[in-house]
Amino acid sequence: MLDHTIYKEDVVENYKFVTPEAIEEALKIGKLSQTVFGMGCFWGPDSNFGGRPGVVQTRVGYAGASTLEPSYRDIKGHAEVVRVIYDKDQISYRELLGSFESWSVHGRKQGQYRQILFVFDLEQKQVAEELIQAIGKEKSPEVIEADVVDPLEDVLISIEGI
Repeated sequence: MLDHTIYKEDVVENYKFVTPEAIEEALKIGKLSQTVFGMGCFWGPDSNFGGRPGVVQTRVGYAGASTLEPSYRDIKGHAEVVRVIYDKDQISYRELLGSFESWSVHGRKQGQYRQILFVFDLEQKQVAEELIQAIGKEKSPEVIEADVVDPLEDVLISIEGI
């Protein structure tokens, strides 16, 4: 028999967005913010961000190229990325990025494991510019401005079927 007891230590404080639809609605009306990071293989960042206070949801997928319908077996020029939806009253974009030096690119800036920052607003763009200044353009990840009218249309090409 399953134990359906809810223990106090398992309850997330102030968790207001209980469905994917509620999360998307909160994004649309500005109660939540989003970003997309390419940081190598997406499983590590997905796990690391998912456990951080202030992060409401993470999703993995592919972005960074114009080809349609990438899949786990056929990336088609895209990078592996993680979409992070967060409450900026609890965690800032700067805090999500962590140490600028950890974003320093050593070697190729191509392929499915390349580093990319998709920026969705002015704050994110300014922090990305600070990162570029701090570590130098040649060592910086690619920075792509996402379309703020329909930000996910061209960014997360595929987040299903993984």
